[in-house]
Amino acid sequence: MTGDLLRERTLALAGLAQAAKLVQDLARTGKVDQQHLDACVRTLFTFNAGTVDEVYGGIDSLSLGLRSLQSHFFKPKSPVQAEIMRYAFQLIQLSKKVKSSSQLGQRLAEQLDQIHVDEQQRFFDEQTIEQIADIYLKTISPLKPRVIVSGEQGYLAQKQTAAKVRVCLLSGIRSAYLWLQKGGGKLQLLTARGAYQNQATSLLAEMV
Repeated sequence: MTGDLLRERTLALAGLAQAAKLVQDLARTGKVDQQHLDACVRTLFTFNAGTVDEVYGGIDSLSLGLRSLQSHFFKPKSPVQAEIMRYAFQLIQLSKKVKSSSQLGQRLAEQLDQIHVDEQQRFFDEQTIEQIADIYLKTISPLKPRVIVSGEQGYLAQKQTAAKVRVCLLSGIRSAYLWLQKGGGKLQLLTARGAYQNQATSLLAEMV
């Protein structure tokens, strides 16, 4: 695996880890860092990005995911940390289904394209979040395996929190799809985890 390819795969995997972490935070606390949420949303509208970096708007937006890869993603030390890996595995499985169905992929792209998003806007409003969540419900929710989100039902029952969870899940599928496109595979999560961890450390150092 070349250095450039490892970098691309690590960024995509960090995007997946970050989305999974945000799902967990929303389900357990009802809160999430707005900048991290917006970074997830933006990945869904970068249809013609030339590089993996461009999909995420630069590596700075992936700090949460990169820290996860660096520390506990591959070797969770608690049930809470293992939960993030569980979400990631399920999102990879769903992304494979999207990847294998040109019809489904086209439908997702068309529906997202119908949402008007100003590329310069800093934060995404509730209406945009709800529109994206509705796309997830119509296109991804019927697929198996269904992602079972663990957390506080008081938070998950809140309409806006549930919508944000679905947005993060869809963003996680986007990152998993990108990772697969770059040659990623579940076996690498075992055989190449040291390389991913080292690359995550190098990318975090670039932010300093």
